[in-house]
Amino acid sequence: MKIPHIAVLQEAPKIYFTHNEDDWIAEAAKGIKENIFIMNVMPAGNVAHGLVWSHYSGYLQYVLPARTNNDPRKCHPGLERLITESEWYRSLPESGKKNMSFKLYEMVPSSCSCVSNLPQEDTKIKLEYTFTIYYDRAGNEREANIQIYSIKDGDQTYYCTCEYPHVLNTMKTMEQNSLASFELPILNHFNDCREKARVLLYNDGESGPEISDVLLKAIKEDLHLTDSQLPKDGCFRPKLDALESFDTHYEHQVYVAHSTKNEEDKTQAEEIISYLETRGIRKILKDDMMVGLPGKTVMGKITEAATKCRWFIFLLTKNSLDDQQLTFEMVSALGDSITDRKVRVIPVVDRREDLCIPELLQWVTYIPYNPDKSHLKSLYNIVSGQDIPLETELLLPAGYVSYGLAWGYVANYLRNVLPDVLGGINAALSKKNVSNFRCQEKLFIIIPKSCHADQTLKDKKEYPGRIQNFAKTNSVNPSGPRMYSSNIYKVLNDGTNEVDLFFVGQYAAPIACLDEMRGWNIAGVTAESMATEAKKFYEIVKDLMKQAVPDKVQFCEFVFYDDIHNSLAEIMEGKIRLAEIQNAQS
Repeated sequence: MKIPHIAVLQEAPKIYFTHNEDDWIAEAAKGIKENIFIMNVMPAGNVAHGLVWSHYSGYLQYVLPARTNNDPRKCHPGLERLITESEWYRSLPESGKKNMSFKLYEMVPSSCSCVSNLPQEDTKIKLEYTFTIYYDRAGNEREANIQIYSIKDGDQTYYCTCEYPHVLNTMKTMEQNSLASFELPILNHFNDCREKARVLLYNDGESGPEISDVLLKAIKEDLHLTDSQLPKDGCFRPKLDALESFDTHYEHQVYVAHSTKNEEDKTQAEEIISYLETRGIRKILKDDMMVGLPGKTVMGKITEAATKCRWFIFLLTKNSLDDQQLTFEMVSALGDSITDRKVRVIPVVDRREDLCIPELLQWVTYIPYNPDKSHLKSLYNIVSGQDIPLETELLLPAGYVSYGLAWGYVANYLRNVLPDVLGGINAALSKKNVSNFRCQEKLFIIIPKSCHADQTLKDKKEYPGRIQNFAKTNSVNPSGPRMYSSNIYKVLNDGTNEVDLFFVGQYAAPIACLDEMRGWNIAGVTAESMATEAKKFYEIVKDLMKQAVPDKVQFCEFVFYDDIHNSLAEIMEGKIRLAEIQNAQS
């Protein structure tokens, strides 16, 4: 059953039931008695930001640029040199070398459905070669496979590397589709990754192009084999129109909704319309153009705009939110259009006020209103089809990024590697001649308050040697080209223990992402906010595991602690001993 997209229904808590089971009655009774904020049960804000930063920080920053490491296996010459120095590339004829693109193509289909086997999906594509690289991420050794494909085009053969970002699986799960707007700016924000990757948006519906056609077009553009004009900044930007079906047409580009009861709001809306018109956006739907005015209702205006316009700009101010009829009618009229992605909504939020933004719009990227009028340029960049520039002020506060990081961590990692990543504990310790030990079959995910995550788990400065990186679990390959394993740590003590104490543990990789974002001055993450963000991430990810994958909760435990004042070794020793006591009592 599909719930109608009426504001009062969409924003209300829901309980799903079947006719032959009565469990929902107790759940409903409990829900009526409890005070639950929707923010605690549903992610909000532009969750895509967290997912994309996680993808860059946990994968692309290790694959695209060159890296040095004490371990020769983990030295990486960069993607282009990795390819050109390989035996496979050297064996290519000169004609083949000229048809090789060295960019990593990130495929972003409109449905967010990842293709696991490209040759099976498109017969023009063939897997040619696979590179394997190794790297450490937040105390975990990772292994990634980079695959080179060939694409036939008449009597010519072209070559490239491409992949479907794993975060798309999370986007699919969350029914989010705003990843495409931000991935390229994040890649090009860092000099060592600039122009080493390219985001390819495409419509994978029935009327969309073949994957090989999307890749061939990009390869030829990047090899300068077409007449396409290269932008001034040297890279092709992904166009959001590529996600639309060929038969999608709009009468107008933009509609600006605002409160008509306040002169300041009217002025701000007129400024937006005037700026867009002076920059060449001509198809702007205005109130005086609508049929039936002046008697047309607010609901009628918004419904007409939602069906005729590609972009719907909503000026969110205290005045507009106080106008309860406007807010209710706007959310009601736009509900289906947002869900079905028939219209793209851009709230312009006045951050000078403490606003309570409707839940439906908290899933949508917003632009902050600025008195210096810089928001006007941002709006133009979006509605003109360009990607959104990477400016810190355009991102949601770090707390919203935490939702995306938590979702990605659970959906793309924990639910896939548990419990298999715990395999081989006994065998690994036996190889080290350890026979008398205690080690739970549980992955301890460490979340330090400071968000500082080294390559391996470490205790605070006064006790640097009390946690020893001892062995590894079996590597697992749940899906895609990456391999995962986890370290087995030994807790050193004063020698009074009769048995050795071990635990399988790792830092939560998204915590390392937050720490790196602080260094990159991104998304409002500051030294002062880190403790709050770490605690928020801990609470979110713990709840998500219970709600999303309850059958795997028993295989992991999240440990949030003050890494400045508390000893991780003492905390883990206490947990191991407590589990031993509980096992003895059961």
